[in-house]
Amino acid sequence: MLEAMNQRFPYLLRLIFWVLVIKAAIVYAVQVAGIGLMPDEAQYWTWSKVLSYGYYSKPPGIAYEIAFGTLFFGDTEFGVRFGALILSFVLSLSIYFLVRQGGLQGRYAFWSALVFSLTPLGVVSSFLATTDCGFLVFWTLAAGVFVKALLEDREHSFITIGVLIGLGALFKWPVYALWIPIIAFTLWQRKMNLRFFVGLLISCLALLPSLLWNISHDFATFQHVCKSVVPTTGEKVSSSALEFFGAQFALVSPLIFLLMLVAFVGLGKQLRKLPLSIAFYWWTTFGFFVAVLTLACCKKVQGNWAVACYPTAFAMLFSYAAMKTESFMRWIKVGTLISIGLLLIVFFGTDRLSYRLNPWKEGIGWQRLEKGLKQSGYDSTKHFLFGNRYQMASLLSFYSEHQKRAYFLNLSGIRKNQFSYWPQMSEEQVGNTGFYVTIVEGHNAFQKALEKQAEMKKELGSYFSDVGAPLMLIPLYEANGEVVKVAVVLRVEGYNGKMPPATLKY
Repeated sequence: MLEAMNQRFPYLLRLIFWVLVIKAAIVYAVQVAGIGLMPDEAQYWTWSKVLSYGYYSKPPGIAYEIAFGTLFFGDTEFGVRFGALILSFVLSLSIYFLVRQGGLQGRYAFWSALVFSLTPLGVVSSFLATTDCGFLVFWTLAAGVFVKALLEDREHSFITIGVLIGLGALFKWPVYALWIPIIAFTLWQRKMNLRFFVGLLISCLALLPSLLWNISHDFATFQHVCKSVVPTTGEKVSSSALEFFGAQFALVSPLIFLLMLVAFVGLGKQLRKLPLSIAFYWWTTFGFFVAVLTLACCKKVQGNWAVACYPTAFAMLFSYAAMKTESFMRWIKVGTLISIGLLLIVFFGTDRLSYRLNPWKEGIGWQRLEKGLKQSGYDSTKHFLFGNRYQMASLLSFYSEHQKRAYFLNLSGIRKNQFSYWPQMSEEQVGNTGFYVTIVEGHNAFQKALEKQAEMKKELGSYFSDVGAPLMLIPLYEANGEVVKVAVVLRVEGYNGKMPPATLKY
């Protein structure tokens, strides 16, 4: 059986072995570097404790992914990230599948998946529990199914594609954008048929869970997504496009990204002569990347908004490599070694970096929070925790005794979030004692925290009978001999049930 598999999928068994080695090394590196949950991961974990049809900002897939991991490994950092580890393994194999289905030799399919696994994007997707990895897995598989039919000039498996896109939509809605190049190539081939519409309908069924949740929650997800992607009048975007473009060098490592640009130009010059499968790689990469880059010229975007273009970008890169001499493959291997070197630095050399440049700064130090809260007098059986950011409320929920869900008190009038739709302090904690926690970061963090003491006490005075307790500071992280991340804890008593004015921001 293994011999037959190796004949049909050459290099696949070798790939599985090396990807497993890479994933094991990543798990070890994360432990050594002490990378705790990022705020978004902690938020998604709180979602997983209340499984539902949908959530404020995302479809339900990430919550169920985390619930699966914690079912086996408990409410631990590894439990939260276990699903991401599995999905990232599948993603590497999916990229092999995408390249192989496009007609490339097994050698190039092997290297495409291996190189992806060793880029920052591939490594981060292995342990951060975010919506990107699940979305990319099904995007890549659906693209592979379509590419296979393009190569063989046969009827497309639209129903299979529809199912895969629908599964991806349970993680992130941009997966529907894959229909655009699929429709374009299908019309070019004149192979549009009834099965296409059935597949499209099947994929849209994945919207139903979120739709059901939104019907009873102000259509919050749709309003939030609209606010996120539609440019706002007066928004400063002068350097957004440059920042976005620069972020791509960090996502796939500098030399690999440059080689992708070389491959893009090289294939673009002979686009009409290329097999349709490789043309699909090129147009899908181009279309999605340019769409996000154009948006970046109009509003602030995140670097990871373009991740959907990278499965086909890696397929495009190795399609070009297959047409060139071995020297191009050598450059790819050099780029991979550079990527590995950079990853070793960011995992094992962060103590030598300034805190501002530390890529994990949002996730480090949280392991000290539970012990610090206990020393501050917090007792989970008597008190409650709250913060003025949903990120802080999420982290407090995870890194505290018995992991009770903390509360979000919107003192700053920021946008709504999932905590806005859960029971509030005013419903459950009137008359009780709480602990307010916020974070101060950077140079002179201790001094900055002390200077904010009077402001914080005044801010909370409208909601509690007594806010006179002394400020307590929990040092979370040190860099170059200085504490640069501090949890500021203030004990407040006698909550009166008042709440800040409800925000209308989504």
